Amino acid sequence: MPTIGIALPYSNTTHLPLTLDERNLGAIVRPAPALPAPDADAVIDAALDAPLGSPPLEEIVRPGQRVLVLSDDNTRPTPVHQILPRVLDRLVRAGVAPSDVEVLIAAGTHRPMTDQEIEAKLGPEMVRQIRVSRHQCYDFDALVRVTDPSAEHEIWLNRKMVEADFVLGIGNVVPHPHVGWSGGAKLLYPGIAGAATGATFPLVGVESPLNNLGRDDAPARVHLEDLAETAGLDFAINTVLTPDHRLFRVFGGIPRPVQSAARDSAKEVYGVPVAKRYDIVISNAYPAVLEFWQAGKGIFSGDLILNDGGTIILTAPCPEGVGVTHPDQVEYLALDQMELLSRIANRQVKDAVAAGVCALLGHIKKRSRIAVVSPGLRQQDLHAMGFEAFLTLEEAVEATLADYGPHTEIAIITHGGETVPFVNDADSTNKVLL
Repeated sequence: MPTIGIALPYSNTTHLPLTLDERNLGAIVRPAPALPAPDADAVIDAALDAPLGSPPLEEIVRPGQRVLVLSDDNTRPTPVHQILPRVLDRLVRAGVAPSDVEVLIAAGTHRPMTDQEIEAKLGPEMVRQIRVSRHQCYDFDALVRVTDPSAEHEIWLNRKMVEADFVLGIGNVVPHPHVGWSGGAKLLYPGIAGAATGATFPLVGVESPLNNLGRDDAPARVHLEDLAETAGLDFAINTVLTPDHRLFRVFGGIPRPVQSAARDSAKEVYGVPVAKRYDIVISNAYPAVLEFWQAGKGIFSGDLILNDGGTIILTAPCPEGVGVTHPDQVEYLALDQMELLSRIANRQVKDAVAAGVCALLGHIKKRSRIAVVSPGLRQQDLHAMGFEAFLTLEEAVEATLADYGPHTEIAIITHGGETVPFVNDADSTNKVLL
């Protein structure tokens, strides 16, 4: 039987080889081959020259104002080092002193970035010119309560946002399993939220069996947009990157229209039509590969093109294990789905952030099998979480084909951490998980 060789991107420097019989290759699902902007500086300047719904920065900030720039952290590929110098130039042109500008790393519940990581993210010149601080979600003294009429719970954000005269956020837009698409106001919640507030965010909509990956109207996104207007996010800069993380497009201006425009642009790259659903889907989690906390995104993308009762094979190196800041995923995924939802409803979980994500994954577990190939995850943890564990991708494929039949076609998602595959039928991208 003729075979075909496939090289899956595994880390930023390595690939994972896979050999399949031709009869088993159903589809290779990858982001569109978007061409990077020929002149990144020109694209950034164009977005800042004609922002959406707003005059340019240099016309709306005033001398002496304290400006806070929110930046995502090193788990996101946003090229802040390219954008920030051009933003600072416009602020200085408007009379704002560099000493009145501060960057706050909106890390949410992630581990703090090291000095070296911050320098790589922002650029060494920016680190020398302006103050940089790290959001600490557990530091209650650094938080202030924000009133949001649409929220069911108290919202606490980093007080630097309230104390600033002008707040600008820099982020990237890619598919997200909870808010549909990242970008815009997600820098606030959970980016600079207190731990208690961040715990309520992943619980929005977790009782619903819908897969929110790629949805424009995800319930959590609605909350985010309302919060941004209430809390005072004045300006947003959102990038859309090529699959190899080079600059594709940039949007600037009022957060809501910016996120909407960037989302539509991101769909051109990461929204991938597929002819049908499959019984077996290999979802390679790249570029979400550091830990299972990130790599689990590949399960959501694989589910969108999976037949009921099918199997998702997730591949990711996960060198940082299950999750540096969310180890309780093992405990929560080991629970029956109804038990987990009950504990969440009764506030009986220690890490509500992890519990919310696990609840979303639990809906998928109820209707499919999930196998995981990862050298960074212990087999006992995978089994406890309700997953099948394999040492190699070849072993996982062989075992799965033995269950579904040797002629079963397999779909392969090369960038499972960033892809929204969709079938051209009535369900579109938003399949109900049974």
